[in-house]
Amino acid sequence: MTIRNRLNFPIGFALISAVSIPVALFVFGDAGNFSPPNAWLQLALLLWLACGFGASTIGLTRKVHWGYCAWSQIVLSFLVLLIYIGWVRRESDYRQLPNPDDSAIPIASFTGLLWFVVIWLAAALLPVAIRTAARWIRAHHGY
Repeated sequence: MTIRNRLNFPIGFALISAVSIPVALFVFGDAGNFSPPNAWLQLALLLWLACGFGASTIGLTRKVHWGYCAWSQIVLSFLVLLIYIGWVRRESDYRQLPNPDDSAIPIASFTGLLWFVVIWLAAALLPVAIRTAARWIRAHHGY
């Protein structure tokens, strides 16, 4: 076993932890910012972050390079933070300046959250897709 293989897991785990823990603490610590119909969103974001953390950890144990796992978790943490801050601002704006045409508070949709999951997967798997495409081109065109 080379030193590169021995350092893969500790480096990757330290990076995904350093990216995930502050975002999870921020989302968890700001409890109570959502209206009752949107209370599920905070739990969904935390579970999504935990699932990404688990997937990255499993990838590290399967000898996936730490860079891919860290990139995936960085993208996921950024999306979770972006969704959380954006939704808190949306609800805050509605409470301060309600729309007279619409009397209902904005409600988050599960379909919208699934679109963000698709965006995360596309962005997280982009480096792997580029590497695979480069290998395929080299193999089939002799570069």
